[in-house]
Amino acid sequence: MIVRLHNLLARHPSFGDAAEIADLLRFCEPDEAERAEITEEAIQQTWQGMHLPTDAWVIATRQGRLVGYADVRDGRAGQYTLTLYVHPEYRGRGIGTLLIRLAEERAREMLLTQAAELRVTLNITLSARSQSACRLLEREGYTLTRSFWRLLIDPPDVSAQTARHLSRTGKLRLNMVLDAHHNVNVQDGLYVAQQYVVYSKLLREEVPENTLQLVELASVRT
Repeated sequence: MIVRLHNLLARHPSFGDAAEIADLLRFCEPDEAERAEITEEAIQQTWQGMHLPTDAWVIATRQGRLVGYADVRDGRAGQYTLTLYVHPEYRGRGIGTLLIRLAEERAREMLLTQAAELRVTLNITLSARSQSACRLLEREGYTLTRSFWRLLIDPPDVSAQTARHLSRTGKLRLNMVLDAHHNVNVQDGLYVAQQYVVYSKLLREEVPENTLQLVELASVRT
């Protein structure tokens, strides 16, 4: 799908765009820890499980500069994930709204492959500091469903690999709570806590099993 919007072009990305998209995402990301994880290789790895010609979009200027990015991914059953970034200099021009609606259109196509009785939502996680993005999502019918804190540790005697392992297993969160109770000064650079919020939009209600049985029976009789 190609859409023109005030001298801007929406198109699907290619693997050749990964480096510039990584630059855009790092520039837009308000959290330093998140920026460090956004690399060309990381984006290309994410794309391995996606179909770019249908599941991702970029917004480009006439000169070819990329100023917006979005994608939609199939996560757990009935849980689709939306990613959205717009360059600060180009916000307020309808780019975010366009990208959200393109992603929703695609998500509604994807949900047709899900079981008919399954409840389907489209979800996006972003920094709690991204107030303009939160307001945009609320205008588009998204609801704040939960928030959480991401805890990072960076002492000199803990490797990056160990820190990632602790984060995945939840041990890092436990350590942070215990240290907080022991009055450890979190200003010493060892710990960084960042708040994130999750917004969701219901795309399809759950259908009770008995309702489906009635529908199937009516079809047979017809």
